[in-house]
Amino acid sequence: MEFVSSEFVFYDCSAFQDCTNCVSSNFACDWCIYENECTGNSLKCKLQGVVGGKGLYREYTLNAQTNATKFGPDKCPRLKKRDTEILLSVDTKRPIEVVAQNLPMLETGQEGYECVIGEEVVRAEVMVNNTIRCEPKQYSYSDQEQEKPIVLKVRWNGNFMIDNPDKVTVTLYKCDVNRTTCGKCLLADSKYECGWCNQVMCRYKDHCQNGAPFLNGNVVCPNPKIISFSPLKGPIEGGTQLIIKGENLGLAFNDTESIMVDNVNCVTEEEGYIPSEQLQCTLSSTPTRLSSWVKVKISKESTTYSATSEEKYSFVIPEVTKIEPTLGPMSGGTDVILEGDNLDAGTSVNVTIADQPCLDIQRKEDGTIHCVTSPVITNVTIGDVVLMIDNGKDDSNVMFYYKTDPTITKILPGHAIASGGTRVQVKGLNLHVAKKKILTMTIDSQEFRGECFNASSLGVSMTCKAPNISAKFMPLEEANYMSIPEYGFILDGVTKYQSLDGEYPPFEYFVDPEYFDLEDNEYNKNEDENLIIPVRIVVLLVSAFSL
Repeated sequence: MEFVSSEFVFYDCSAFQDCTNCVSSNFACDWCIYENECTGNSLKCKLQGVVGGKGLYREYTLNAQTNATKFGPDKCPRLKKRDTEILLSVDTKRPIEVVAQNLPMLETGQEGYECVIGEEVVRAEVMVNNTIRCEPKQYSYSDQEQEKPIVLKVRWNGNFMIDNPDKVTVTLYKCDVNRTTCGKCLLADSKYECGWCNQVMCRYKDHCQNGAPFLNGNVVCPNPKIISFSPLKGPIEGGTQLIIKGENLGLAFNDTESIMVDNVNCVTEEEGYIPSEQLQCTLSSTPTRLSSWVKVKISKESTTYSATSEEKYSFVIPEVTKIEPTLGPMSGGTDVILEGDNLDAGTSVNVTIADQPCLDIQRKEDGTIHCVTSPVITNVTIGDVVLMIDNGKDDSNVMFYYKTDPTITKILPGHAIASGGTRVQVKGLNLHVAKKKILTMTIDSQEFRGECFNASSLGVSMTCKAPNISAKFMPLEEANYMSIPEYGFILDGVTKYQSLDGEYPPFEYFVDPEYFDLEDNEYNKNEDENLIIPVRIVVLLVSAFSL
């Protein structure tokens, strides 16, 4: 027995609500203009008002009946695509004009054309060349946004819509939003026709009262202002990059005529320039300490305005007076703190110790500089600390001493309890040299850390707290301990002891001790009035690792 199969497509033309989508579908659908509907049987529609579809399924559709003499979406009543925006300042009464095509002729009794912009509806008339002119009206919106695009809708006969396939839009805008200064106002795109009105606010040109000053275009604004600058001080040798923030600081980089601190020139740089809001320059040198105001001149053609800062900029002499600690291992990695005068001056900072760069430089709010020492070659034992801030250089008399790296010879005991805190005695040489001393345990790539302290003055011993490994503690079956083969010590930049895995016995962790209640609350006092309490204790065998 043979079976025949076929595909059937069911569709509903009335689901399409506009002409363009109706006749662009793959189905045998037509748009009836005067009935304002999409249908699969346009014989019932007025002959001159039918736009036919070119659907792929039309020739295969049963009972497809059409009255169309024109086909395709380009025959639909529609608004034409525009090459330019429709811009309208809020509260401006002005007509809006758009070009349409294939507009239907109104019949007796049918309502005329209307424009719908947001919630506003105004009457419209059809001019020559199918131009639709919306009556003048003032529009507004409550959002504090510079512009608000609204898709234009044109309708006729009440609710019959003219297609707008290219989304012709009316853009309402406000000149004053986020343009609170003359400079910001004049930076607005010229298409908006905004300007600085009466030296107080940004307004659309037709909204500035007659006779009031109205600035627009490529001019300089009056009343430039320096709000802040940074840094507040730098070395007398100059080279400090000064960032000046303010208002009305010119619309173009070339509007800056000069930046001065007293008689010291600051060379302007385009890289950090932000129109109207920010200037950037690099200060020249001065022979002595100096403190004065920052002065900016903004000019274009024959117009010049000046601004002076409220705070003074200071040329100073940065100086390092102390380094802490004063020594560290030759492998480097020591976190050092520099103290001194004016260490917070300038913009760029560089530190060398024994002619090697000090790494990860950070300037702190307390005026100190933090950095990490580099490793040095074996014959270097002492080096001076040199500070460079911008073009300034301080060859201080502060010295840093490089010592032979720490060595570890014994760990006692070689075990602890899971909750940590067990005091581990470490024996060796030069243990006091490293500033950062940490005992580490690694389980499944997770590192646990315990602090080391009380390094002797000769560096032959220190005490470490075994870290708490409870989160990863898994004792062996039928045992009360866990071996940790991967453990070691962080000793600044010394790498030799960071992992003892494979070379030394594993560190062992035991289950935490248990504490039991007193039996019958029994306790005694001896003749010296000492309290005697019977207890049960868990004894751990003491072991030591010699390295």
